[in-house]
Amino acid sequence: MTKKHNDPAPVVSFKDVCFYYGSKLVFDRVNFTVDPTGVTCVVGPNGSGKTTLLKLMIGMEVPSRGKISILGMSPRLASHKVGHMPQAVDYEPSFPITVLDVVLMGRLHNFSSWYKKQDLEYAKDILNKLDLFNVMNDSFSKLSGGQKRRILLARALVCNPSILVLDEPTANLDAKIENKIMEIINELSSKMAVLLVSHDPNFVAGMVKKVICVHNQHVAIHPTNEVTKKSLFALYQNDVKMVDHDCSIEGHCQDE
Repeated sequence: MTKKHNDPAPVVSFKDVCFYYGSKLVFDRVNFTVDPTGVTCVVGPNGSGKTTLLKLMIGMEVPSRGKISILGMSPRLASHKVGHMPQAVDYEPSFPITVLDVVLMGRLHNFSSWYKKQDLEYAKDILNKLDLFNVMNDSFSKLSGGQKRRILLARALVCNPSILVLDEPTANLDAKIENKIMEIINELSSKMAVLLVSHDPNFVAGMVKKVICVHNQHVAIHPTNEVTKKSLFALYQNDVKMVDHDCSIEGHCQDE
């Protein structure tokens, strides 16, 4: 597709990117761009490289060949403008860390010796917006799975990012908490680029503008309207149901 003269510059650009784990080829000549706003969903079978793709974007991995540009910079130089929400955080459960401590980790680039007053105020504001202000002094380890997910989202947001990178943000959550997080993501996507990994192809419905399909060392980019049962079968090698999210609470949703 030819880029129009007045189109905004992409915030993420992969150009002929190859990546190996040891001698194993994970990605072969990957090319795609991501717009400054909107939601882009990364889908694909387990083990296809979805999380690795995100790690390349945030500088946790370095491409073996090719070029990755984030906000016109290398991923590591741009890291302070990228909010990252991992699938989970590995830590010693008995370690005495509070919710506020976890969220303030997202401000690490802003201080030289310790947190400043403005960092604390910004973290508290984010927690309040995510309905977590009342637990900010609680032990992180004692909270529910849904609360921990929102806290990790708060940590990603507290750096005031231009890009939000989320790895399985609603995995293993009940429907109520999942809907809450997706409402937050949808609101944020009007102001920044949101990239999220999901094993659930239902995410291609509704608010998602673009789908990145990861499979067999390659990446294919599709507008949402091109993602059909046929294309999902080719990706997952199995039948996949798509749920119509545009239905009333009292109504009956239809499988595609």
